[in-house]
Order: sequence, then C-alpha cells, then structure tokens
Amino acid sequence: CCMFPSRRFTTTLITTKNRQINTRSLRTSGLTAGCYFRSTTLKAGLKTSPETKAGSKQMEEKVFHCGRSTRALKSDIFTLEYPIFALDGKTQDSPLHYEHKGITIDITVKENSEGIGRATIKDKEILMFCFSQMMHQNVLETEKTYMASFTIYDFLMSVGRGVSGANYQQVFDGLKRLSHTYVLTNHLFNGRRNYQSFSLIDKYEVSETLGYSTITITLGSWLTRQAIATPKKILTLRSDYLTLKRALERKVYEFYRKR
Repeated sequence: CCMFPSRRFTTTLITTKNRQINTRSLRTSGLTAGCYFRSTTLKAGLKTSPETKAGSKQMEEKVFHCGRSTRALKSDIFTLEYPIFALDGKTQDSPLHYEHKGITIDITVKENSEGIGRATIKDKEILMFCFSQMMHQNVLETEKTYMASFTIYDFLMSVGRGVSGANYQQVFDGLKRLSHTYVLTNHLFNGRRNYQSFSLIDKYEVSETLGYSTITITLGSWLTRQAIATPKKILTLRSDYLTLKRALERKVYEFYRKR
C-alpha cells in the first residue's frame, strides 16, 4: 500500500515485560501515515537465542504506521469512565482498588525496578495517538494482535509538546509505565471478561533510523475489543482536549464526556 524509498541497517532494542533483547534489524524509512510495513530481522551469520527468535517472530508481523496528525483524538470508554490512569507521575507502586456498581478494578505496577510508577493520563496520549489513526483507517476490524509504529518527533508535534531531550525522555518513561501497569477487572470487553491481569500495552520496541527514534507498540485486546464491539465503545474527544494541561482538568472532562 506504500512505497519503500530507503532501507538501512539499524540496531533495535526489543523491550518486553520480562527481558530486553538487542538484535540487528532491517528497518524501512520514509513511510507515510496509514501504511503497513513488514519488519524483518536478519538471521544470516548470527546465533539466534530462543528469546531473539521470539522477538523476530513478533517483528515479522505487519505494523501500522502512524504519522503526524491534527485529527481529534479518540478514547475508549473504559478509561474514560474509570480511574485507570494516575493524575501524575508521583504515584509509585501502591496498588489501587476501585469498586463501583459491581465493577471491581485492581491496578498494580509490576516488575518496577526503576520506580517509574503507574501510567499517567499524559501517557494515555501515546495510546490515543495510535488508536485514533487506526480507527480512522478502519484497521481495527477483528480481535487480534495489532501493532502500531510512529516516530517520537511526529508524536510530540501532533500532541503539541516540545521536541527537546527532556520531551523524548518523557515518552520513553511513559512507555515503561504503560507496559508495567497491570489491570485486573471483572469489566466486560465486547461481552468477554479477562480472568488475568493485563498491561496497558503488551510490549514496545524502540529503534533508531536515520536519526529518528521510532516506537512500535503492541496494543492489548482490552483496547481492540472496544473498537470492534457493537456499538463501538469509543468516543471522539473535543479538538482542544490537548490544550487541557492539568491532569485533573482532563479527567473531569473525560468523566463528563462519558456521561
């Protein structure tokens, strides 16, 4: 669906919940929003460990590329209605238990050796940035694993943040919080219930290509099930949502948007 103007060898860091794997990979630059590309790992001349094989298999799946966008963001109803995201990054490992009208939610931070704390409402921008573009392109049609990629520069420009080193670090920290924040709930997602805790993103990888930092994330089924539900459990946020700089302002708006 798109052209591949240039290819270059890079080193990719695959980050999963349990390990970090350094591999040599072939990345494609010059992609446009809405395109798919296939990420391929080089194997010739390399001894491949079981961990690297697992990472390679995942990397061979199709990835939806998200470009710079000015479209209004979309959010799933589950995180609009319930306090899944912390209001600031100061919240550490303290578990959260929430109960309302028969719905129970337990949120914990696992494998948190760096003390990064729970995912915040600002970190949610990463999910909404990818999710909104995939919804616009009608990508989320069936319940399966979906992967999305974007450059940090395009993400920062789209959500109105700066592009300093500190802003880049905020994205890296946000990805860590999203992958280490786990939710256990009896809430139904498209008529189905998860009986095990799930992280807000299944995993992510960071790669450097031609000077650009590219992120690839794997979306969880808890999110994609809401996109394919009938009716969809998705709402479009007002266009100036990102101008709400205070976390509490965003949460109050989200709560009333759901109402």
